[in-house]
Amino acid sequence: LLKNAGAIRLLLSLLKHSLLPQDSLTRGESTLLLWQLQDQLTKPVFAQETANYSLHALLLQAQKSSEQFYQMLNPKLHQCLKQRNSALLHLVNELIAALGMQHLQSEYLQRFTEIVYQYEIDHESDLAAFIEWWHDTENSHCIKSPDNENAVVVLTIHRAKGLQYPVVLMPYAKRALKTRSENIMWLPNQSFSSDWLDYIPLNFSENLTKTSYGEAYFEETELALVDALNILYVAFTRAEDRLYVLATPKENPLPNTASLLYNYIKDNNELNSYFNDEVLQFGSEVAPEKKVVPNEKPAATSLAKTVDNLPALRKPRLSIADLRAPKVKPFQSGIVLHNLLALFHKDSNRQNCLQTAVNLNLITESERNIWQSKVDEILELETIKTWNEQSIWQLNEQEFVTREGNLRPDKIYLLPDRIVVLDYKTGKPNEEHHTQVRAYKEVVASLKSYINTGNNPNKNIEIDAYLLYTQSLELIKVD
Repeated sequence: LLKNAGAIRLLLSLLKHSLLPQDSLTRGESTLLLWQLQDQLTKPVFAQETANYSLHALLLQAQKSSEQFYQMLNPKLHQCLKQRNSALLHLVNELIAALGMQHLQSEYLQRFTEIVYQYEIDHESDLAAFIEWWHDTENSHCIKSPDNENAVVVLTIHRAKGLQYPVVLMPYAKRALKTRSENIMWLPNQSFSSDWLDYIPLNFSENLTKTSYGEAYFEETELALVDALNILYVAFTRAEDRLYVLATPKENPLPNTASLLYNYIKDNNELNSYFNDEVLQFGSEVAPEKKVVPNEKPAATSLAKTVDNLPALRKPRLSIADLRAPKVKPFQSGIVLHNLLALFHKDSNRQNCLQTAVNLNLITESERNIWQSKVDEILELETIKTWNEQSIWQLNEQEFVTREGNLRPDKIYLLPDRIVVLDYKTGKPNEEHHTQVRAYKEVVASLKSYINTGNNPNKNIEIDAYLLYTQSLELIKVD
């Protein structure tokens, strides 16, 4: 992600300061980043008088006032920061030149300037609007490696969903099977008499088993175990030819996935015969011949059916359709469509959102037109279009933590006179879908007193819930 690169963090911090020079926190953040990166820049960052200051002294001066902050900077950088009325791309390029950072993480800088350039085309050149837009979209901006690049791809398991590679290496198969004690759980208030405190934060601890929150503790423990198994399933099924897993089990009973795997292999007669010197190895030792990867990758149907038939496990969010088996049309993959629609907000540019989807490997460039047609088909539905135009704000896949588990409706619209909860479905209509959306509606209703519509001070807000079946385009209101 671009937001994690030091060069981009520094640029954004300086842009924020240029917009809000009176903000002492932004001045402190900019000072810290300048101090950390100064040795990697080709031009001096600080003025001669402050060049030898300690970080502590620099932070103290920056906190005093914007003028004190400017005085400790190189004059060229100082002048750039005062050009807040300049065109956005011009300001970014001036900052890069003033810092001498052209060669610092150049691929990130190039991508960032491309984003700024495209933003100025799609929107007005407004620094405040860009900062707000970036804050909303920063998790979607990344550098995509070319498909033909002969290099190792490093990515998280979550980012690998829907992708497959000839060889997969999982170096740290030691995910904890239990939620850490420092984690906070928000649970219904059963301890204090209050008209407004509906939920209270509690540390996840075994001490909860001795209280009325014992059931919630055990539910969270079970969900942590199932999530760990789901992560293993997604990681192991990314490999086409070879899978390497490195794990270090612990002595305690089931402290992590490594111990879980180790104990399972030791107790399984079929796998145990392949287990020697703490190494499990089976399959051919001869490297497979390099093959031409077809446009469509066959689904691992036998494994998928096995996992689908395990009723005790909560199935991973990865859809089997996402493996894109032959003769399956792309828009039948519900998980991809869900991820695509989650990128769209009220004022989103559709072409930009689709490009983001390509950059994130949600879809391929060759599939882009197919997906665009499907997205347009949904967003141009008269009711959906009206909600988009009239909404005050929208939430995509907002997660709510409840005692019954986490709930995540696909879309919430706040309209001037009501709230609309919308969930997308790809299968055939059934009552379970209605039950799920009713649960979404209830949790939103419990929070409506905190929602400000601007036009409804009495909080008598109507809440409507709908199901949209994306294949038939049938929109059903759920009572």
